Amino acid sequence: MAKPREKKKETKNPPLLYNLAELQNDGSRYLKISPDQTLQIVQELYEKKLVTYPRTDARVLSTAVAREIHKNIAGLKAIPGVRAVAEDILENQRYQGLAKTRYVNDKQITDHYAIIPTGQGIGALKSLSSVKVQIYERIVRRFLSIFLPPAEYERISLEFTMVSDRQKTEHFFASARRLVQPGYLWVWEPWKVKKLMGEEAAEAPSGEAEEPQAAESMHRLYNPNSGEHFYTADTAEKDHLVSLGWNYEGIGWTAPSTSNTPVYRLYNQWGGEHHYTTSKAEHDSLVA
Repeated sequence: MAKPREKKKETKNPPLLYNLAELQNDGSRYLKISPDQTLQIVQELYEKKLVTYPRTDARVLSTAVAREIHKNIAGLKAIPGVRAVAEDILENQRYQGLAKTRYVNDKQITDHYAIIPTGQGIGALKSLSSVKVQIYERIVRRFLSIFLPPAEYERISLEFTMVSDRQKTEHFFASARRLVQPGYLWVWEPWKVKKLMGEEAAEAPSGEAEEPQAAESMHRLYNPNSGEHFYTADTAEKDHLVSLGWNYEGIGWTAPSTSNTPVYRLYNQWGGEHHYTTSKAEHDSLVA
């Protein structure tokens, strides 16, 4: 038998801004590129006036920069993928009071403050390869996150009671965390939020009538820089990538807006193509 022991609210604040070491770590972790490659990329972004000076160990801003930060945000309205977020931050003046937060600290800065987007040079994105754009995107999303509310979770602790054949009672304890309010995660890790919200929707009590599933078109694009195909349901992201020189190849498939069925992505090293399937058996046979 299981019974809840405690429900507790937890919050998670946006992370500090990028310094070079943190950005290199994420480059290795998420994009599988070396620290030297990340340095070369962010140096190029700096030379194209897209980001601030990259060779820094600070993860905060100076008070002087904080006073003019609205200018950086305003420039990001030119990027379709984050335009709505930038506009919301400006319209609601979410940047007010930034100097009093943990993201601004003159004492933690030696020579240069954290790496942030300048809001300038957006047109140069069209000439960049996919991996360079992804590094820039991480810097932009990390920057915009600090102006948004924390994510809110509910942690539930459970106690399980079992009675053995010898009538001995044993107690087991477990806990789970549920996302309640995404907050900044909608900008920083939107893919994770969609996954978590989708899983939670699947846990609705059985027997309740479900609304008809809306369908979403998965747009297929080709990156001429890397030779890879990419799929997205986000029209704004599709339009943004097309503006950077990617080729739009139409609708790849149509899928439900909410689904717990994973789509497996596999790479054929002989043909140089990616393959997508929802069949676990097909996935296992191709990997084998």
